[in-house]
Amino acid sequence: MCLWAVCLQAHPVKDMLERIDRGASKKFILELVEADSSFFELDRKGEKIVVRADNYVDMAAGVNWYLKYYAGVHLSWNCMTADLPDILPPVPQRERHVTSLRYRYYLNYCTYSYSMAFWDWERWEREIDWMALHGINLPLSIVGMESVWLNVLGRMGYSREEADSFIAGPAFQAWWLMNNIEGWGGPNPDSWYSNRLELQQKILARMKEYGMEPVFPGYSGMLPHDAGERLGIEVSDPGYWNGYHRPAFLQPGSEDFSRIAAIYYEELEKLFGKARFYSMDPFHEGGSIEGVDLAAAGKSIWRAMKDASPEAVWVAQAWGKCPYDEMIRDLPAGDMLVLDLYSESRPQWGDPASTWYREQGFRQHGWIYCMLLNFGGNVGLHGKLDHVVNEFYKAKESPFAATLEGVGLTMEGIENNPVMYELLTELPWRPERFSGEEWIEGYIAARYGRKDSDVSEAWKILAGTIYNAPASSTQQGTHESVFCARPSMDVTQVSSWAETRDYYWPEDVMDAAGKMACAAERFRGNWNFEYDLIDIVRQAVAEKGRLVYREMQEAYRDKDMETFGKISDCFLQLILLQDRLLSTMPEFMAGTWLGAARSLGTSSREKDWLEWNARVQITTWGDRTASETGGLRDYAHKEWSGLLRDVYYRRWKVWLDALAESMRTGVPADSIDFYLMDEAWTRLHNEYPCLPQGDPADVAREVYDACVSIPYGGLQRERRTVLYGTEQGYTVMPDSSFAVRASVAGSYLPVRRMVRVVGGASLPEPFAARGETLFREAEYLIDDSLDSLVTENERYSLYFKGDGENFERVAYYRIGGMAPGRFTAVLPVVGKESLECGDNGFGLEMDVYYARPDRASMDIYDSPDTVFFLPVGGGTSDAFEKVSGEFEVTREVSCILLKVGGTGFSGRCWVESPYILRQGRRIADIPFMKSSEIPEGSTDYWAGCNLSSHSWPRWRLSFNGKICFEDNVFDRASNVADFYIPLPEWIEGEGVFSLTLVSEPPQTTFPYILKSFELLEEPARDFEAVSVPKYVRVGETAGILVETNRKNVRIEVASAADSVVSPASQTLVFAEPGLHAVRLKGIVPGTDVPVSLTGGGRTVSVTVPQVLVRGYDNVYLSSGDEVYMDKRQPLYDYFFKWYVSSRIGNWYQFRPSYQWSGFREWTPEFIGYYKNLLCDLNMPYAWQVEGRTLAGSRLNPPAHLLASPMFRGKQAHENDGGYNYWRHFLYEGLYSDLAARARPYGGIFAKHRPIYTDKGVFIHYDPYRVRDMADGAGYLVDNLRYSKGESTRHTGPSTFFRYLYQAGYEWLGAEQMYGPEELVMSSLRGASLAWSRPLFGSLHAMQWGAHPFTAPEHSLWLYMSLAVAYMHGSSHINTEEALWTDEYANDRYSESGRQHRYAQNRMLDFIQTHTRRGRQVSRIAVVQGRNDAWNVSNRGTLWSQEGAKWAFNDASRSFDLLKVFYPDHLVDWCGPENMFTHTPYGTVDLVPSEAPADVWDRYSAVVFLGWNTYDESDFSRLEEFVRGGGTLVLTAAHLNAELQPDRPVRFPDNDSLIRKMLGKDYRSWSGRKEIDYGEGRIIYFAQKCYPADDRLRNDYENELYRLAGAQLAEDLPEGWIRTAEGVSYTVWGHGSSKTFYLLDADWQDGTPEKAVWSCSGRDFVFPVRPYCIETLHQYGSLAFLPRANTTDILGVMEPESGQGCATVIVQTAGEDVVEVMNASTGQHYRIPVPSAGLHCIPLRD
Repeated sequence: MCLWAVCLQAHPVKDMLERIDRGASKKFILELVEADSSFFELDRKGEKIVVRADNYVDMAAGVNWYLKYYAGVHLSWNCMTADLPDILPPVPQRERHVTSLRYRYYLNYCTYSYSMAFWDWERWEREIDWMALHGINLPLSIVGMESVWLNVLGRMGYSREEADSFIAGPAFQAWWLMNNIEGWGGPNPDSWYSNRLELQQKILARMKEYGMEPVFPGYSGMLPHDAGERLGIEVSDPGYWNGYHRPAFLQPGSEDFSRIAAIYYEELEKLFGKARFYSMDPFHEGGSIEGVDLAAAGKSIWRAMKDASPEAVWVAQAWGKCPYDEMIRDLPAGDMLVLDLYSESRPQWGDPASTWYREQGFRQHGWIYCMLLNFGGNVGLHGKLDHVVNEFYKAKESPFAATLEGVGLTMEGIENNPVMYELLTELPWRPERFSGEEWIEGYIAARYGRKDSDVSEAWKILAGTIYNAPASSTQQGTHESVFCARPSMDVTQVSSWAETRDYYWPEDVMDAAGKMACAAERFRGNWNFEYDLIDIVRQAVAEKGRLVYREMQEAYRDKDMETFGKISDCFLQLILLQDRLLSTMPEFMAGTWLGAARSLGTSSREKDWLEWNARVQITTWGDRTASETGGLRDYAHKEWSGLLRDVYYRRWKVWLDALAESMRTGVPADSIDFYLMDEAWTRLHNEYPCLPQGDPADVAREVYDACVSIPYGGLQRERRTVLYGTEQGYTVMPDSSFAVRASVAGSYLPVRRMVRVVGGASLPEPFAARGETLFREAEYLIDDSLDSLVTENERYSLYFKGDGENFERVAYYRIGGMAPGRFTAVLPVVGKESLECGDNGFGLEMDVYYARPDRASMDIYDSPDTVFFLPVGGGTSDAFEKVSGEFEVTREVSCILLKVGGTGFSGRCWVESPYILRQGRRIADIPFMKSSEIPEGSTDYWAGCNLSSHSWPRWRLSFNGKICFEDNVFDRASNVADFYIPLPEWIEGEGVFSLTLVSEPPQTTFPYILKSFELLEEPARDFEAVSVPKYVRVGETAGILVETNRKNVRIEVASAADSVVSPASQTLVFAEPGLHAVRLKGIVPGTDVPVSLTGGGRTVSVTVPQVLVRGYDNVYLSSGDEVYMDKRQPLYDYFFKWYVSSRIGNWYQFRPSYQWSGFREWTPEFIGYYKNLLCDLNMPYAWQVEGRTLAGSRLNPPAHLLASPMFRGKQAHENDGGYNYWRHFLYEGLYSDLAARARPYGGIFAKHRPIYTDKGVFIHYDPYRVRDMADGAGYLVDNLRYSKGESTRHTGPSTFFRYLYQAGYEWLGAEQMYGPEELVMSSLRGASLAWSRPLFGSLHAMQWGAHPFTAPEHSLWLYMSLAVAYMHGSSHINTEEALWTDEYANDRYSESGRQHRYAQNRMLDFIQTHTRRGRQVSRIAVVQGRNDAWNVSNRGTLWSQEGAKWAFNDASRSFDLLKVFYPDHLVDWCGPENMFTHTPYGTVDLVPSEAPADVWDRYSAVVFLGWNTYDESDFSRLEEFVRGGGTLVLTAAHLNAELQPDRPVRFPDNDSLIRKMLGKDYRSWSGRKEIDYGEGRIIYFAQKCYPADDRLRNDYENELYRLAGAQLAEDLPEGWIRTAEGVSYTVWGHGSSKTFYLLDADWQDGTPEKAVWSCSGRDFVFPVRPYCIETLHQYGSLAFLPRANTTDILGVMEPESGQGCATVIVQTAGEDVVEVMNASTGQHYRIPVPSAGLHCIPLRD
């Protein structure tokens, strides 16, 4: 190297130093040194700093390096000056940096418009200094090009006006110069041309002083669109660019091309001189190449450039397919330089991992590694800190490094994310690969001048999260702020092409902002710090907005109007907070941009035009077509003060108000023309401030505190990423894998992650259809565990594998009788491996059942009389062994149950089938065989328990080749199932998940159809607030659900509303990780009660929306979705959190199952943990007893372990079906016997000993057993009582409620969505009255009872079913399942799932804001007669008996006359048609004949319909009822003493009471008789037939109509309902007041129905809306109808003195309108209720 040193008196670097700090140049010695490579060197001479370099730009870069890393001074866009010390910090030793990369490129065409459009020389001077400091030597320079084109077009014959229509305006020149648009934003005035010309000349002069090489736009064929016609030359139409017609394209191969290109270059040189670099992109962003010879075009463009400047280099942008390979392939090396524009995300230099991979890279041409980073000049933190570094060094180490010539900054907008640009510009000077984490420490020390622990911690978070986007991310710039988005309910990004994906946690950014805010006082006045403080807090506010927006989405989808309104207000508040924050910094103020634009105008007209350009660019971008159809709207959005307030806030406010109004009225909101709104703003000229408004540090802290205190967005939220999902699915074969690429977001905060897999094993016939029934049929087969390879003497051995589980893995076989004597049992063991037999042993157990007169030969239901056990020794051996033992039976044997296997063993063992020898001869030889080989009709065969391996496929999950999980996972008994895999903490970053289906020979493994592979993530800090109760009743304790994730977490709880809830403050320490409740008690009514939870270094602010007054009506809602969950943490906690936070109910229903969850064994720890938690949450619970599979025999704990103040009992289900209407459970031999034995008492399917008869074996009941109707009723009750066990609760769809009460159940629920709902509830209500059970309930079989589940109407069916249950008195309303998921994976994430959850939430809102007062009023009772066998759930035989006499008969058919009261019902299985009905006369109760006298006294009339066996005690109570004034309607058939259903009616011998009531000669009567009796009357039809008989039906039906009509007429004057078709209603009386509940029962018609409240001769019409329980409250002659689902009327206060007007007490959860109807005056008016709370509203006189 030849060195020469020059001491310069004045040069650009010295001048630059003076601009940085006056006098600074005297503190440096600046030396130019000739060198072969670019370099700079730092040294010292005395107190001066020496900077040596080979050119001025590198010298400036050296100065910058010194200032950053020695002086602690960072010069950035926001601050290009510094106060340097008198004596600069020394350089301890000479430091040299060298780079072989010649070029450091800068700028994108877009930057000139998005950032620089309105710059003056002062701003450009600072920018050129910035370039020099960062080593830029190759900047794009396009200012003033409009003057070049003005001259070019003039020479071609265009007038000035025509030229102006071609040249774009100031804010859009970038896209004009890139051949995308013409004319938009113009025309430009003379002053603009002269201003830009003069400015460019200054820019170029300064660049040349530094030695920078400007890159000018070259000529590649652009001409005005009319050039072909105007000039008579050959041009092509390149089509449209985002709605704009592109300029014409002059074919490069034409003669005219070289001529016009020469004109262009001549004019360019005249104004700005020659350049060595020209930028040309002829087909940028989709320009049509149709008919273009690309190779020829490339050569023509290149040749025209070379003709103008022989040393010139063509600079091309690699973007999309450009530059086309054919166009550049044959051009000479050295004549082209390609900007790999997006190297950090879509590199084209030859990286095979890129989505824009070019196999040959850029061939022989030099290229530049560029970082694009910013799009549209958008505001927001973003970067790929690690990847930018790694990709650069990857390129340097690749074969393509031979043509790598530099680095470049190609962002569309600058003055953002300085950290990333600083990093990129340092890359050439750092020879070794380095980590972003270590680099960032030096950066923040340089940027802020010193280190600080809070600041370091903040930047550590940012560098690992928002500034560390995954390598694979192609997101276009920042995670755009939701505030700037066009309002909708599915905002994921703002601009059209952002490709936004969540790659960090918003909470991380908020934590970092908090740490920066903590340090603000220590850095007050530090411009760099305050700029970053504002920017980082801005990002935090935007992140909070994103979190709040998600809750707003949920509230809207849940149609929760009150919550939606509150969250909307918070969201709007955040926008205004953001506006206030950003007003403190000019860089974030709209006034800076707009002021700069106006400052360039020379007249008010010019200023307005420039401002219009500036406004349009950052909003609509173009005209309506380009903005809306072309997608350009908001592409250049800016999160700036002024813009936030006047554009974004206004958009959201208008839209949110429209949605709120739509939710209130039920009328869909009109679409909003946002373009019109934005376009109107572009034409305004209101002034925005340019100067800061307030102190940045103070305002930042104020805004941050206000942001985090907003009580939404602070709850734990799941993040779900669907990595793969298709309906057809991907077939994973055994020992093959499914692989999917994933980007697992890094996070500073702890995160819990799971993988969710949706699909199911592809089973062979006959099990291919999957589902519950087929699961049970396959569960007991041993086929999966048969081994045909490891055998000795037989075709198969049976394979056992255990892991020490505390449940049995066994195979059963039953052998027949045996005479007394000795015998030898042999179990052939083929091999064993690491077998440990455990405490219970492994081997052959023989359960011996001795013959007894009362025992059938196959009966194994009881405990065995004798048990023999033949143990197998542990260890490992592949030697065949016959394990044998001698045993003796002392009595005649009925049967022996062989059981091979064990409980609690581990290891593996192969056995062949056992056999029994007597006197050396085999007397029982039963080889293992596949189910298909079992002879048809066999009742004894091998049946397995927990040997069905296809239900437990083994999965191995790895991430980037490292195994993170391997285990057997349950494949649920659903048509489509899912399972979850918890992920370890080390999984993070880019990688590939590989899910392998591991075969386990010899067990069978079937292919698996994988439909979805999802990543689920949730924050898991020291504590997370999970859920806050929405409503708390005064006097009631409720719980905020929190999760702790380490031991001994301390949480300080405080509420400012100490008068509303108590305690006002409390300190809680949770010793163990898990779920806990923070208990609060409501003291007085209040709304929006703030509660703060502080712990683990953070505070979470939440709000209890309302403490309200409500009576204790014991109404609860729940779902049984728990059926899908294995009872193991943490997965069960995950479900529990969903249940509570999604507000599924205020009750919890445990529903264990094996077939749907894989749950096999309860533990005391599980029971204790959750029952305590439920008590703390004040949530009642029940345990629904299960056990319909052999593997599910250990599911149910004893009741005493479940007991607590919240425990409501164990619950049985459908035992009525087991003993009556299920006819599909046929005896299947041994499996049926085993299932009967394993089934729990008080569960499902009715536990019962199989019944062995000469007509067959029956599982639950004997269909030939019943003798007569009384015997049938007694037999059913006996059976129900036998199977009841510890259960005190029962649900089922039949109308046998009276028999279930007789069997001893204390609480009953009607299973709904199978049949006529109002009718079934009427039967349950009547039975409950008869048995003095005020609490009863309902179970809603959502996915079983009405199909299809995904139909839009289905969620309405669910809501209507829930509503009917509430209206008819259900105290516990339980949705059976399918809110979490269902049989077909229509899960909580699906639209169907969300709609069903909305129905559930809407019902819960109603329950928790209303008190169901008094008792339900039915004027008419229908008798369910003694020994009646009618069951609405089917029309099968009576008592489910075989034989003609038991056929469904007129007695049962007579209940069809209930259609008088419930006209739309089908009195049978039905749905959804006929499930719901309008009620023209209100409700009736179906009351058992044994009801006590006080029950009958509730009614005005009692009607018999179906079977009744005359009982004198029953009629004595009815006689008392009639005598007291009631009406009794019956036929002679209801006086029947005959018990046989097929025999004629027979009057009782002892008929004295009948004669007393009817008359002595009643037996000889015919026709209808009306008899006055006491104060009442009897309407008697003397025919000996039931009302359904054709001879009687019309008359009897008409009688019922007359009776109901007369009763209605009697009720109307006192206040009652008259309805049109389509309205169902119930009446509840409380004192002198009534509550009417009304429901639109027509689910097929979405329009409101009409109802009439009639009182005192006046009628008041009001609507009954779909999806709503209308609640009309009557107090004397006044009635009140709230419109909101959550408004209740608590009472009416009359004026004390009788003077003045009455006051109604209204409790609302939000704004509402209450209709008032005054029957005294005829007034019908509305009163507005403005807000949530308790209101006393005076009424009109």
